[in-house]
Amino acid sequence: MIECSNEENLIKGIEQNKAIVYFYTPMCGTCALANRFLEMTEPLVEENITIYKSNIAFFPTISRAFKVESVPCAVFIEDGKPVEKMYAFQSVTNVYEQIRLFSNRRDTS
Repeated sequence: MIECSNEENLIKGIEQNKAIVYFYTPMCGTCALANRFLEMTEPLVEENITIYKSNIAFFPTISRAFKVESVPCAVFIEDGKPVEKMYAFQSVTNVYEQIRLFSNRRDTS
């Protein structure tokens, strides 16, 4: 996972790449668990998908643009635009399955 430090770098990263932007807050226990699930699934994610980790407090403009309603939230990005969101990080298996379905969907477009 790539920790983003500012909105400009994040926007550059997702403009031309397939990506997942994971929004969190540091004091959120559920976010810490979701982060762990993403870390565990990351080695299995296809190389053409980059996962960005973003503290929502430092990304107000982009989180509003993506209509992030709460954290934790993973926003699936295609061609710089959000196409899907995941708020429920139920298990490692569930997170992996959501990423796999997203990856397969994107491969068929």
